This record gives sequence, C-alpha cells and structure tokens, in this order.
Amino acid sequence: MNHHSMSTEILTKYEYIIAFEQQGKITFVNNQWVDQLQGSEPTQEDIQKCPDPHDFLNTKGAEGWELVSVFLMPISDQTATKMYLRRQVA
Repeated sequence: MNHHSMSTEILTKYEYIIAFEQQGKITFVNNQWVDQLQGSEPTQEDIQKCPDPHDFLNTKGAEGWELVSVFLMPISDQTATKMYLRRQVA
C-alpha cells in the first residue's frame, strides 16, 4: 500500500541589499549614496558623514537584515568591501 502524502512546500523568500564600505564607512546601499551629497561627486567630508559599518549592521540587524556574504574589492590603493544582506519576506 502506497502512502503518498501531499506535502505543501513553503518557499522561503528573501529580499537583498548590497552595502558598499570604503575608508571604514558605509557609502552606498544598492548603488545609492547613503546620505545627501553636497555636490555631484562625494567629497572626503561626505564620506566621513557616512555610518560606521558596525552601526549600519546593528541598525539593519534590528530591521531583520542578516549579513550573508562579504566581498573584498581592491580599488586603486585601498580595499573596499561589498556586504550582502538579506531578510525574509513574509
């Protein structure tokens, strides 16, 4: 006798954001500058006003975002970091 149970598969859905860290600050989230820029190009002052990575991650963590991957990118004489975060979509 074959017991074939109907399984209702629940798909877990996620949304993602990609944050960009340079010079110890989170500068871009999903290719958008995190703050208002003074001009058309970010200045050193603009970068310094950006959030620290731990503050950004704590804020996002409180909103349900989880850091799932980090990617280091060499850019000229420094290294930038891409952070991939996700959270479950209801």
